[in-house]
Amino acid sequence: MSRHRTRLPVRTQRDTPVYVTPYGTYGVVPGTPASAQVVREALAAAKR
Repeated sequence: MSRHRTRLPVRTQRDTPVYVTPYGTYGVVPGTPASAQVVREALAAAKR
């Protein structure tokens, strides 16, 4: 018996489909950056 075994990544099982790219981003959707004014308003609202 070999001492070193090849192990599958934790998120996959043999003979089952993979629903995300193995080395890509997961759940990150590109968006547009917020303006400084929007950030200031969000911070002011969060402090209340």
